[in-house]
Amino acid sequence: VIRGNHMEDLNRGIRRNSTSLENILLDNTFSGVTSDYSGTPADSEILRTVTVGAATDAITSGTTQTQVGATALRSAFNQVETHGNTDDGVKLPTAVAGSEVQIWNDTATADLQVWPATSDAIEAASVDAVGVTKIAVDFVITYRAVDATTWYITDSYDRSP
Repeated sequence: VIRGNHMEDLNRGIRRNSTSLENILLDNTFSGVTSDYSGTPADSEILRTVTVGAATDAITSGTTQTQVGATALRSAFNQVETHGNTDDGVKLPTAVAGSEVQIWNDTATADLQVWPATSDAIEAASVDAVGVTKIAVDFVITYRAVDATTWYITDSYDRSP
């Protein structure tokens, strides 16, 4: 589901780049829309990477407890169902200003760590460092990219009954 600013950004990008609509593809893996458009510097405000669609479930977190070994997330909503140890983790996609990613730790095991993509940062943490906030069991946290390199937590809630 495309909502609010995401729909506005996508529409603005399509209108500004009407000659490259062939770059917008149906992505059957996520039942969504993906655009790999790479514009000129004059078009820098165009949304360049979008993955919108149904949630990805049954994600297994990486067990190396490192950025390199963290499971890369690819959807707007991600349900981590298999998580063996405290500090196993997942990795956000490359930050694109305005992008949002939700992560649900749907396990009964332990806190989940979240790493940024290479060369990105989460809140006040250093570039490539794990985020300070861990996702507790049955919590959902929303991350929003404020620019091309930085993610911030904008929402957190408990899904337990």
